[in-house]
Amino acid sequence: MKIAVAKEDENVAEHFGHCTEYAFFDVEDGKIAGREDLKSPEHAPGVIPKFLKENGADVVLACGIGQGALDLFSEMGIKVYIGVQGSIDSAIKSYLDGTLTSGSNFCDH
Repeated sequence: MKIAVAKEDENVAEHFGHCTEYAFFDVEDGKIAGREDLKSPEHAPGVIPKFLKENGADVVLACGIGQGALDLFSEMGIKVYIGVQGSIDSAIKSYLDGTLTSGSNFCDH
């Protein structure tokens, strides 16, 4: 399984489509097996969901994300957790221990 996190420094970025990088975590047997940070492609409709899919994302963690991207992820079979805030490490730990839940979407467009 691969988890993609919209990142700003070592925190979950406030807006999924405006971050400069995404952290990709390989998960095996419920544990992190590797991490790779990739530069974000251009911010244009449909580009970033396709980029994350092409890089193997099964799950996406984000704070705020537009409805168009949410719809594309749903069509691709990618689970998205929205309203995720704080450090990336904390978000990944919560996901892995089963306590991460989607919250309010901080994106209003």
